[in-house]
Amino acid sequence: MNGRAARLLVWVFAIQVMVSNCTVPLVVTGQTTSYHAADDGDLKLGVPIAYYDNGDGTITDLNTKLMWEKKCKDSDSCPAGTNLHNVSNRYDWNEGIWQWIAAVNAENDGRGYAGHNDWRIPNLRELQSIINYGLPPPSVNSIFGPTGVDNYWSSTTRSDPGFESPYAWFGGTYGGVGSTNKHDFEPCRSRRTVMWPLVD
Repeated sequence: MNGRAARLLVWVFAIQVMVSNCTVPLVVTGQTTSYHAADDGDLKLGVPIAYYDNGDGTITDLNTKLMWEKKCKDSDSCPAGTNLHNVSNRYDWNEGIWQWIAAVNAENDGRGYAGHNDWRIPNLRELQSIINYGLPPPSVNSIFGPTGVDNYWSSTTRSDPGFESPYAWFGGTYGGVGSTNKHDFEPCRSRRTVMWPLVD
């Protein structure tokens, strides 16, 4: 750049976006510490983060209306490897996560986990929606159950023109995103839409 310091492109935008003729408020990032006047921690713009524990192993995000699986940790009632919801379980993207989500939907004699059989792998933006940038890693609210400082698979494939897209995007509970080979083993978190009467 001709010896000059690189400058970052800054986007200025309204705090609400229009989606299908309805206003959808953006949620705060969770950051409350300010490092400079008018930064995110100073302004705290957006609607508050709000979750509801449904008491059945699921959490509902009151802003996005997405229902999330609540993870469990190694114990007699939640053994790693045999309990589908253990935070220690790891799967590859090509087959593992799809077999896992099918098993989640087949639980309880086909009624599915917590009585729902329409669970799916979240896309990258949905996965990012539960990151709280005001928390140290793992940057996910404890209401979601145990969460490791790890990368969680999304259903979003990285677009690589000329390749067969062997990489998928993941959301990191350290607040970042990245992509890795679909053959790598990473944890999963499932979600479903609870905006009635629509189901996906």
